[in-house]
Amino acid sequence: DALADDCNLGLVDPGRYRHLVCAHVLEHFTDPAQSLRKLAVACARLGVTDMTIVVPGARGFQSDPTHKTFVTADFIETLCLL
Repeated sequence: DALADDCNLGLVDPGRYRHLVCAHVLEHFTDPAQSLRKLAVACARLGVTDMTIVVPGARGFQSDPTHKTFVTADFIETLCLL
């Protein structure tokens, strides 16, 4: 459970990675804002400077019953401004 261990992601070598791709993950959380904040803190701690976030569009979101929250680009941009 990545959130339970504060998104340590099993990485123990800070600075080794600079970019994180988070593809089709956030929509599975009830509170994607909290999840993304934790991930951003972990990235900063690990020296990750860039993140790419990929989320499904409306049709893709509706096609998977495990999706909990529809995440849009506006949602992510607003969160990044906070």
